[in-house]
Amino acid sequence: MMTKGRALLGLGMVAVLCFGAMAASPAATSATAALQKVIACHGIANGQERLACYDGAVTELLAGSQTGPAPAVAAEDVIVISREQVRTARRQAFGFDLSALSVFDRGEKPEVIDRIATTVTRANQTGSGRWILEMENGSTWEQTDDERVWKNPSRGSRADIRKASMGSYFINLDSQRAIRARRVR
Repeated sequence: MMTKGRALLGLGMVAVLCFGAMAASPAATSATAALQKVIACHGIANGQERLACYDGAVTELLAGSQTGPAPAVAAEDVIVISREQVRTARRQAFGFDLSALSVFDRGEKPEVIDRIATTVTRANQTGSGRWILEMENGSTWEQTDDERVWKNPSRGSRADIRKASMGSYFINLDSQRAIRARRVR
């Protein structure tokens, strides 16, 4: 039987994959090209010509490509985000596979995040003795091995999380021996 959390995670991954497919669509490519035209207008020295360039480029951006069959792009469909916002999102999503979001890399090598430090806000033990850990950054991790934790984690415990092999992660709780875990939320 599928738990509510796993169902939500599955729906979230489907949404991410659909977003990645939309970003690679002709409409997204058209919007990107039109946005580049807006940026190119900035280099025009003559004020009247620059204004005419901006007017034409913005009209094209909002109406869709004049040369292709792309649908119109509404103003709220164009979002500009900073590199810092991308870095913050990657840190918050540490533990999930984000390869579908490579559209944000823009030809650059993305910052590799292979470890984070956070604080436990809640720790519960399952019937099988494994830990469910809710962290200060909003993530929830589930222990996947049977390693014993000698000092039980509690609110305020330090959690150092790092990537391990084959998509798994290690969590050191208050500098104890690491337990293997996976992110569930």
